[in-house]
Amino acid sequence: MTEFPGFAELNTALLEFLPRSRWFRSKARPLLGAYVEAWTEMPGGSILAVVIANFSDGGFEYYALPIAAYRPDPSAGIPDSAWYCPREDGLWLGDGSFDPGFRAGLLQISARKIIPVLGDGHLVGNMSGNLPSLENFNSILIGAEQSNTAFAYSTGHFLKLYRLLEEGIHPEPEILRFLRDHTGFRRVPEFVSSLDWVRPGFHPVTVGVLQNFVSSDGNAWEFALKNLPACAPQGALTPTLEHWAEILGQRTAELHRALGSRPEIMEFAPEGFSSSDHSSLREGASNLVEFALETLHTALPNLSEETATLARQVLGLRKRLLSSAFPENAGGMKFRIHGDLHLGQILCGAGDIWFLDFEGETQRPMALRRTKQSPLKDVAGMLRSFHYAVHYAARSGTLASSDPEVLYRQLCGTFLAAYHLYMEGSPLLPGESRFNQALEFFILEKAVYELLYDLNNRPDWVEIPLRGLLALSR
Repeated sequence: MTEFPGFAELNTALLEFLPRSRWFRSKARPLLGAYVEAWTEMPGGSILAVVIANFSDGGFEYYALPIAAYRPDPSAGIPDSAWYCPREDGLWLGDGSFDPGFRAGLLQISARKIIPVLGDGHLVGNMSGNLPSLENFNSILIGAEQSNTAFAYSTGHFLKLYRLLEEGIHPEPEILRFLRDHTGFRRVPEFVSSLDWVRPGFHPVTVGVLQNFVSSDGNAWEFALKNLPACAPQGALTPTLEHWAEILGQRTAELHRALGSRPEIMEFAPEGFSSSDHSSLREGASNLVEFALETLHTALPNLSEETATLARQVLGLRKRLLSSAFPENAGGMKFRIHGDLHLGQILCGAGDIWFLDFEGETQRPMALRRTKQSPLKDVAGMLRSFHYAVHYAARSGTLASSDPEVLYRQLCGTFLAAYHLYMEGSPLLPGESRFNQALEFFILEKAVYELLYDLNNRPDWVEIPLRGLLALSR
């Protein structure tokens, strides 16, 4: 296969392009170099490339990079952030996601209509659902500035292209297959196919996942921000928000019951917590707190005066934060969970919800994202997301209530009441006496994780996890 024109220029441009991309995971690591390691031509002449990023610490990461050659045209609707570099022939290389031929090719590969060569391997679709005829279909790009890139097709399907590529079993198609084939839970878009890069002598690398498309009114984060301003100044939830929080609690419980329902399937069988599990949880939380506080201290000069004041208060809680521990003999079970549950991972529509994005926390290695965990980790993610929503609304000036914490507590109380109701009698949860202590541990862990994420990616948001950590320590 001859080299695609412009690769030399592209390899040079990647050093600047990758660190500013939303989907590039390791922004804090010095990038030594990057280049196209493998590529395949798609219908219409666009390219799917695998780029390797080499870091000065000796590590490396693989990324999927769609590439197409465009004639620069401001009316084409391609944002400035999607251009890579100019070519000698006057064309520009840019994000191939904007090319209909590229999007069509991904769907055809997923359905095994074509199996192209990619480097020393092949790009293979693992079709296990039904697709209608793939003649004369249309597609659109959605989510171009997210951690992955997604496309919707007129065939009634949705395809997510993973940007960060890792060897091994990917948790998302694995969980989606399990829910479809072994449970009656249907509040997720149905799994249809996965797209893998298969090479001799290597574990497969999952490049994308294809699901049935769900029509919705938007995600739960958007729903919250739209409806929070209608709450009374005293902080009472509206009937709409109260019902919504109840549905979230009910469906989260039903998801957990489904994921913990098949003890005969080893990868999903619930297990009790061992003493080594408790030690690992404590050690992991302690290391996370230490690293986050070091990062926060280093970032102090770059924070606003108000945020820096909050940061110093949190830094003063170091000993207390480090002493937090998952309770011994908490009870309950560990099993496969969503792993990164928050309002942005949930679609709302027709008075109900659907769960999305079962990748886990993508800042963590793939193997860790497939480990069995307490369902309270998901619960903590939802409660922390409520905290973000009310404080974001307060910062935006749209909240009538003078105290966002009042709304936050009401949302949490409503969600937890419904969650408890639909989990009643389940051995998957810790007993009542240990439930709150275990949940507080995971809320703290999540807030610390958010603090690190915001310090690295959204410094203007750092105030929110800081306020969360201060509230937890009162």
